[in-house]
Amino acid sequence: MDQGRKKSWKRLGLLIVGMALVWGCGTAGSSKVTDEPSKGLGPWEARPAPMEYEDYVYDIATTKDSKEIWAVGTYGKIFRYENGQWKSMPSPTKQHLFSLVFTQPQEGWAVGSDKIEPHQGIILRYDGQKWQEVPNPSIDNLLGIHFSQPNDGWAVGANSNIVHWDGQQWTKVEPPVFCYLSGVFFNAPNDGWAVGNEGIILHYDGQGWKAFPSPVKKNLYTVTFNRPDDGWAVGTAGTILHYDGKEWKPFSSPTEMILSRIAFSAPDHGYIVGAAGTVLEYNGKEWKDRQGPSRRYLYAALASSSKGLWVGGRERQLFHLPPGK
Repeated sequence: MDQGRKKSWKRLGLLIVGMALVWGCGTAGSSKVTDEPSKGLGPWEARPAPMEYEDYVYDIATTKDSKEIWAVGTYGKIFRYENGQWKSMPSPTKQHLFSLVFTQPQEGWAVGSDKIEPHQGIILRYDGQKWQEVPNPSIDNLLGIHFSQPNDGWAVGANSNIVHWDGQQWTKVEPPVFCYLSGVFFNAPNDGWAVGNEGIILHYDGQGWKAFPSPVKKNLYTVTFNRPDDGWAVGTAGTILHYDGKEWKPFSSPTEMILSRIAFSAPDHGYIVGAAGTVLEYNGKEWKDRQGPSRRYLYAALASSSKGLWVGGRERQLFHLPPGK
């Protein structure tokens, strides 16, 4: 094996370790991580889902008209919330699904892979009736997906894996540097962001992807924006970054736990979830710890002013925090 391939596999090993931490094997900045369900839910409501013992929920999303809530997770599991219950929906795959997005009331997308290592990624599309696999030009994991509009979508993953949807097909796009990406978000077709291992931040300006200055070397797992000048990214060791329209800066964090997902119901009200049941709440000025529904890893979060907060992870149920609680 040549030195280039050795270096690539070494970096891949680091990514696998990092992503395993996020998806249930440990944490950073803590000497002990509990993996037990909470005894008291407080204001949280438990909503059981038809899941097996080793099933996890990796992402939660609402349809474009906000009428339906969906979730995806391990072994191709797809769930829809109907009449106060989570129901299992037919899935065309047994591969893990890590990210979910809806572009129209009757159109959704999900991405994933067969294992948390460099195996063939998968892309699913929902047409309002069923989920189907679509041709995928990538050969590695896909960990994040986002659309600026129905005919302009992006998915990212391991081994510099970036693919673009133009309304007709997915094509592979080369990044400016070798990287492992886990989160992507687009404000507009010419304004996109992706984050990944060792603090990597990429920006898309409509012409191509470029490396953007990052203030950290910690792995970053997700990125989101309220406005083009109000962005957030989170990752290992309690890392929280904020973008002000010019640069990314570290933001004060009350924890050293791994942070896996961030969701906002308004620019001045958001949540972050992560390892050991961590839940942080943003009041427009600072992030504070708040009581979570579980001591197990939380990987997914969905927040809205009308629906409150939904979270999921290493439980055979999802949890709901009603608006105003």
